[in-house]
Amino acid sequence: MNKFKRWLIKNWINVLLFIFVICVAFISIRYAQKYTASAKTTNDIRSIWQLAITAIAASVGIGTIINSTRSASIAAESMRVTKEKESREQSSHLIVSSALTKFGVSPPMYENEFEYSPPGIFSAFFESIRNKYDEEETEYIVIEESAERTIRALRSKRLIKDNPFNHMRILNIGKGSCINLEISFEFMNKKDFKDYNVSLESDISTPQGTSFYPSYDLSVLKNEKIFSIEIIDNAVNHYLKLFNNENLQSNLFKMANFTFENSNQIRYVNFINSKDEIIYKIPNDYMILCKHYAILHYYKKLNEIGKISSFVYPNIEHLILSDNIKPLGRLTIKYYDEEMVKENYYQDLKKKEIKFDLVIKDESISLEDSNLNFYLEIIPVPVKVTQSKTKKGRAYR
Repeated sequence: MNKFKRWLIKNWINVLLFIFVICVAFISIRYAQKYTASAKTTNDIRSIWQLAITAIAASVGIGTIINSTRSASIAAESMRVTKEKESREQSSHLIVSSALTKFGVSPPMYENEFEYSPPGIFSAFFESIRNKYDEEETEYIVIEESAERTIRALRSKRLIKDNPFNHMRILNIGKGSCINLEISFEFMNKKDFKDYNVSLESDISTPQGTSFYPSYDLSVLKNEKIFSIEIIDNAVNHYLKLFNNENLQSNLFKMANFTFENSNQIRYVNFINSKDEIIYKIPNDYMILCKHYAILHYYKKLNEIGKISSFVYPNIEHLILSDNIKPLGRLTIKYYDEEMVKENYYQDLKKKEIKFDLVIKDESISLEDSNLNFYLEIIPVPVKVTQSKTKKGRAYR
């Protein structure tokens, strides 16, 4: 039944003409039969049959013209589709690879490759050292110098604001080139982090376990001009309070502050030829909060299955109980397509625009070989189609 409907929709003109021809033939024959007997001359009879044949021939002619026009239209559409297919094959085509991030479990203020390993030292041990300070001054000084070296080493491995630590690849898999590219990244939900704050209410009572379960405070300041992220390493903060060394009391050793402008920066690229690729660095303000999200997600999952020990839990309780906001990013690429430039260089030449959303895939957050992994999934954003007619009658996106 469905096949018959499709056939009828496709050939309704022919069916209508066939019915018309049958009706004309039937009426003509009936007319001829009725009036042939009363016709006085052979010319009258001949005229009746000529009228019938003429009507039938006219119907067939009309059908032929309609079918010819339809065939010509189908042929023109086929040529247009073939031309567009050839044009697409000769055009450029950009794809963006998803980014896999791997970093040693550490506060999101440190480099990805850095192996975070502050000493897990009991406060009671340091208290015993303080009691022996008068008797064994040399021993205390040696330990304090060791602590200072550890703190300075941690400080040297912090992220640099203007040196992004993660990137994605943009590859041209088409036959044509991309010309005059504009690539920009937008942190879509910055407003969700306004006045965001996760802080430990009291000093770490027992720093044991901070090498594997880092404790840190994170706060965000956002206004019209800047987006600032402040991170405090609580292990280092606790470490500093055990000594009287004024050189180590500065916030420079326990705190990292990253300040970013609330404006989208555009990267300009002249060409991406066929089969070539470029590396696009993801801004650090977005990636720092992605690392924070991954750590909190990891801690919350461990806590749900009871794998956080009672000694460690007080140090990271504020992280486990905090809201975990997923950062959302968007990559926008504008460019001239080589094939489009060839066809419309002196006409209405417009840049193509493609967009991709970046979002952490929760299922990808996992610990492997003491490294925490997460996967930034690239999701193409559907483009709204806007058509503008040219002199040739062709529409472009």
